[in-house]
Order: sequence, then C-alpha cells, then structure tokens
Amino acid sequence: MTVRRLVKHDDLDLTSIADPNAHGARHNVGAEDEIPDLASHASRHDRGGADPLDWAALSHFRKASGSGTIGVSGSPATIVELVVEANYYNLIPLEVDYDISGLATGETFTLHVTAVLDDGSEVTLANPSGLSAGGTLRAGDFDWSAIGDGRRVERIRVKFESSATSTSATGSATVVALQL
Repeated sequence: MTVRRLVKHDDLDLTSIADPNAHGARHNVGAEDEIPDLASHASRHDRGGADPLDWAALSHFRKASGSGTIGVSGSPATIVELVVEANYYNLIPLEVDYDISGLATGETFTLHVTAVLDDGSEVTLANPSGLSAGGTLRAGDFDWSAIGDGRRVERIRVKFESSATSTSATGSATVVALQL
C-alpha cells in the first residue's frame, strides 16, 4: 500500500490509510462484488493437495542410549545425552527408559533427567530418588515449568547417582524426544 508524504519545512502531512477517500479508492468492494469460495481443507486433500506445513521435514523422533558406571553420592554421572541436530530448533522430551544393575544391599540411586537450555542453564525435568530398579518416565512425569517463555531445549541428559560413597553399579538409559 502506498502512503504519499508531502514535506514542507517542518510540517509533515501524511495521507492516512484510514482516510475514506484514500482507502475507498484503492479498495472498491461493494455488495455486488463476488467473493471467491475457498475450498475446505478436506477438499484440497481430495484433489491431491497437501498441508501447508510438511511435518515430516520439520520434525522427527530422536533416540539416544548409553550405559556406564553410576556416580557416587554427591557426584552424579552422565550416562546418556541427546543433543538437538543442526538445522533443528528444539527437543521435546517424551520418554526416558532406565535400568540399573549391581547395586549393593541397601544401596539405592537417584535418577537426574535434566535439560540444557539455549541460554546454557541446566534445569531439572525429573529427579526420582530412592530407586532400586529400572523404570520409565514419560512426558507427564516431567516438570515443564522451567522450560517456559520461549526457552529452547538443546540437550537432554540422564544422570545416575548412588546413595553410597563408592559403588560398582552400572546404569543404562534411553532418551526419546521429538525434534523440531
């Protein structure tokens, strides 16, 4: 849309698009004008049309697995880390499967599932403690409150921490996420 500007000395005169003379001359729509009938979404598919967004190109599921000796009390060890790929923007964690072996009698472990955000901060998604066996965490088990306000998840880490000061236990984990 063209806006005409006339400048005289220190005065500025703008022809406004709200001015009925300027606007009406450009958009002469009356009751007799025909408005095109837009095809519904379903009819576009019937004719072989596609969605405006190709979600297969924009997103896909990612999975990473790892295993290793768990960390001792106070020093969790990272067992697996899933990193967003180049040309993608964000990871949305969906599930973490974890297992443990070699715990001593009375020994338990804490599972730390964290997200590294685009500003470099690391926030906790889940932190179950007192565990003695494997299990699964799903999206509903995660604390999403720290990933608000447009913050992006660039990495998901799964760490194991023993309740003991020395351990020979090993942990394994698999992270599944949607990458956008």
